[in-house]
Amino acid sequence: MARIALVTGGTRGIGRAISLVLKEAGARVAANYAANDDAANAFKDETAIEVFKFDVGDFDACKDGISKVEADIGPIDILVNNAGITRDKPLHKMDPEHWDAVIATNLSSAFNTSRNVIDGMRERGFGRIINIGSINGQKGQFGQVNYSAAKAGLIGFTKAFALETASKGITVNAVTPGYIATEMVMAVPEEVLNTKILPLIPVGRLGEPKEVGRCVVFLASDEAGFKVSTLGGIKTVWPVISNGLVTGVRVDMESPELAPARVPVAVESEKPVLDHRVVIDGSPMDMTFVSMGNPHAIVFLDTPVDQFPLERVGPIVEHDPLF
Repeated sequence: MARIALVTGGTRGIGRAISLVLKEAGARVAANYAANDDAANAFKDETAIEVFKFDVGDFDACKDGISKVEADIGPIDILVNNAGITRDKPLHKMDPEHWDAVIATNLSSAFNTSRNVIDGMRERGFGRIINIGSINGQKGQFGQVNYSAAKAGLIGFTKAFALETASKGITVNAVTPGYIATEMVMAVPEEVLNTKILPLIPVGRLGEPKEVGRCVVFLASDEAGFKVSTLGGIKTVWPVISNGLVTGVRVDMESPELAPARVPVAVESEKPVLDHRVVIDGSPMDMTFVSMGNPHAIVFLDTPVDQFPLERVGPIVEHDPLF
């Protein structure tokens, strides 16, 4: 993996593990940090990974910080939006400052960093963006309205951004860990950990930061070019054949188990509904897009069978009730 990676919050906790496993995989890593100079410098001395101090919650700081990373190391191929903080309080006791700080660091940061690398990625035709979410963004957590909202927002950010970039060779994915043995989690009282958290984990233990790191390494690799908005589900394509023509396909958004083979479909358009250009298996095709809820339907206009990658899709059918 001869790529350049930026990991925000990359000197401690999950971010530290991600930085280390990316380096082990061959990437040249830049680790961002916010405030703790002593910890960052100790990390740099121990790992020989370059560290860069800037506030990911501030757009201009990200612009300057990323410019320095690219000037010192080179263009960023892999962005891992990992930085996160907590300011836990029930909402009725939460101050606006607690809300704003968490939203800025845990959610707005993804825009701030992504916006400052995406132009270069699009020009080069390659990019990997991995957003580190949390199980609490999906299930919620008492005392974490701000944190849960930010992580839930990160999921929506990931899904929408993935649709915009897939046809440009850029994937956007989210990893949403459960409870990981970081300083933040280990600060939870032992009684709470043993009685409220561990019993809910099927394997009966906390996850290790390096286990999250290995997921990130795969999603950051060249081999992961087919993974687009993983959290949103890989789309299953079912062709409809009539008289030797592919007259339509059905696309199942959240049901990859319905067919043995799957391809992601990236849709980009300047129009609201119709006449989309869709990229399937690397080949652009003009189509009409018809929203059918879940699954969605995408209609081809008389595409010859030999021009459609049937070996990469699900079962061939003669008729489909969606059409």
